[in-house]
Amino acid sequence: MRIHSTTELQLAARLWRKDASLWPAGSTPAADRLGWLEVIDEMQTRADELQNWAARKMHAGGYDRVVVLGMGGASLAAAAIAELFPPRDGHKRLTVLDTIHPDAIAAQMAARNCLYVAASKSGDTLETRALYDFFHSRAPRDIAVITDADSPLHRRAVADGIAAGDILLGRGDIGGRYSGLSCFGLAPAALAGVDVAAVLARAAAFADRCKNDSPQNNPALALGLLLARADANKLILECGTGLTALGRWVEQMLAESLGKDGNGLAPVVTAAGAWAAGRPTDKNTLRVELRRGDDTRAANANADLSLCIRDANEIGAEFFRWEFATAIAAAVIGVNPFDQPDVDATKKYTRAMLKKSAPKKSADKNSTAGRAPFAVAHSAAADCSLALSGGAAYRGEANNWRAVLRAFQAAFSAQIYLGLLAYLPENAAIAEALESLRRRLAEHYGVWSTLGFAPRYLHSTGQLHKGGPRRRCFLQLTAAPQTDVAIPGRAYAFGDLYHAQADADFYALADAGAVILRVALARATAAAVAAFIAAAFPPATNPDALRLGPSR
Repeated sequence: MRIHSTTELQLAARLWRKDASLWPAGSTPAADRLGWLEVIDEMQTRADELQNWAARKMHAGGYDRVVVLGMGGASLAAAAIAELFPPRDGHKRLTVLDTIHPDAIAAQMAARNCLYVAASKSGDTLETRALYDFFHSRAPRDIAVITDADSPLHRRAVADGIAAGDILLGRGDIGGRYSGLSCFGLAPAALAGVDVAAVLARAAAFADRCKNDSPQNNPALALGLLLARADANKLILECGTGLTALGRWVEQMLAESLGKDGNGLAPVVTAAGAWAAGRPTDKNTLRVELRRGDDTRAANANADLSLCIRDANEIGAEFFRWEFATAIAAAVIGVNPFDQPDVDATKKYTRAMLKKSAPKKSADKNSTAGRAPFAVAHSAAADCSLALSGGAAYRGEANNWRAVLRAFQAAFSAQIYLGLLAYLPENAAIAEALESLRRRLAEHYGVWSTLGFAPRYLHSTGQLHKGGPRRRCFLQLTAAPQTDVAIPGRAYAFGDLYHAQADADFYALADAGAVILRVALARATAAAVAAFIAAAFPPATNPDALRLGPSR
């Protein structure tokens, strides 16, 4: 049940006191996950130590690139830092490999002079463990590890002979998505040459501003109350240049923390001004703008809140702003922000499929789990096959792909969000093709959409997809990788794991009652994506368009 948020409720004071009664009980007790409130002070005392370790490590290894191997909260903070602090004099290049797509791993194999940092709070994340095993087998001296004490990854690193100084241990009272201001975010930053002390100083100053119980004087409290607005079900987060990765970090903070028990906001990350024309509007949609201090564009007059990041060192303050605001919003909404009760569904399906047998390496994976999808069809026009689960009653002809699309699009309305789930290479051409689909959905079909590349989205928005509001549907796009790469010590390869996850999430979402359409493309190319878009989602001004949602 929601509570009415007033100054008298002392929400900020209670949060600072670590009052776990702010939230309902969950699978993860809130009292065990509040270390992020004090980690800034701890890391300030360790800033020089961390900076010196990073400098020695980079110099001794002769590295010119740092590659973080991780998923979700363990990697998204590093990705945001990497985007805000581009390489310059004295700075090393920082990148994040949060995919198990065989093509991406094959490309990374060609890189030289890389320090690989395996990051996992639990130490048992399937993808991170596979990436660690692979790169450790190739370059055992070029690995560092960030994990919690006595986790499976910690024990494995010790057994593998990784030096104690190259294993950084996190705090057990901080969850993954709240770990950006711990060593999970700050160690990669230090390795990249970022002035960690300066980032922490800005974060500490901002945190001091968050100790007031008046929303007028506490910016994070004010944001939290905005996020908890009773009629809101979507948050449009418009990100200025160089802030997209920070937007993804915010996306996972909100989706994983608030999207449960039928509650939550659907965070829709867009580039600033990307959907300027024909955007769907409704009273259930919040808009927040993230701006750079050097952005010459006028502030978005339609935004409920415009946040300006004056320089890169403010990244820590932004981490804390959204951590605090999310905890407050969860208290008002009435959910535990520190657990994620629904994400195990896909993990369980994945493990079961891998144990039973490695999935076939084919573009059409519609029958792997032994269940009949709602409807199956093939489109010669778009050179793809389709499988639909959870759609409206299917009255079309057998193998009629347009009828399958109509059944899928019947779920469209301004009240839902459409999640695009891409099991495709994350390159610029494919990303732009999918962004063009998002624009078309907004401008011609009146539907807000999110975009997640697998398996990242499983660790950033997967909880919202399965446990959040039921006003959602999904379009899963798959294609067979061009290559495959074996995983040392496993009976399956990266491609097998990738396919298993696609199958697993399809069935997990169907089990959760979602409308989900899988499109298996013949090729993993931008041209194949564009051909499907042209055939399936023509502009609504076209007389032959499938107009099943509100058009503009």
